[in-house]
Amino acid sequence: MPSPVGEGRSLRNRNRPMMMEMTRIITSPIVLFEYLGGRVFFWSFDRRSIRKEFVGMTLLYTTLCYTSYTMPDQMPEDVSIELSRQESRGVLLVLSGPSGVGKDTVMLKLLEKYPKMEKLVTTNSRPKRDDEKDGFDYHFVSREEFEKLIAEDAFFEWVDYRGHYRGGQKKHVHEALDSGRDVIWRIDVRGVMNVREKVKEAFPHSAFVLLAVDDLDVLKARMEERASETKEEFEWSMDIAVWEQRQWNHFDYVVKNEDGKLDQAVESVARIVESTRMKVV
Repeated sequence: MPSPVGEGRSLRNRNRPMMMEMTRIITSPIVLFEYLGGRVFFWSFDRRSIRKEFVGMTLLYTTLCYTSYTMPDQMPEDVSIELSRQESRGVLLVLSGPSGVGKDTVMLKLLEKYPKMEKLVTTNSRPKRDDEKDGFDYHFVSREEFEKLIAEDAFFEWVDYRGHYRGGQKKHVHEALDSGRDVIWRIDVRGVMNVREKVKEAFPHSAFVLLAVDDLDVLKARMEERASETKEEFEWSMDIAVWEQRQWNHFDYVVKNEDGKLDQAVESVARIVESTRMKVV
């Protein structure tokens, strides 16, 4: 009885001329056309011939799929076009973290160091204070005007805080990003969980960054320095801070903001912005 291994080798040898022919067909459109006209409809009742024709048809189908996939009208645009877009592309940086982690400090440093960045000015329904500037600190509107904007779905997110509305309007984000500027949206962790899906859909080139510390005693010390809360309020704030840091998985990046290493945290966030600008989406 002949060896199965030897028989397999023999079959491969017998199929070699057919494989060479298919290579010639694949590399020549004219020969491929001739193959379609002269051979594709030829079938033999001999088992070996049928096997040959089946292999040939499989290779032909693969060739046609490859050819249609690489037709000129389906080819991706030149990379230089994407590089040009990057130069004028604005990035939305959503910056968040627990109380005392240094959100405002990091944001102000970014604004100071990178002139292309600007803060998202949110909308507020409370009366403007004497030391505040409309359009810089907040966009101040009446409660009725804010409710009208809510009905128009003008906000990514809004809250009723101590009897006054506040939130970030979609149009203000669009206006800044369309001008090619990077926008920093400082928002609390709960707000991130509410807006992330909508923001990611509207702005693929956005980055959600959580500022955090690995030692809660650092947050405690920073919050005690403020001395702006009663004992009960302070304990509540610490409980909230613990919860907020545990929501890190809702963010794209987590950046450590240690005491004495503010510049390092700022640079880390700046690199995230540049990386997001170059991201292929």
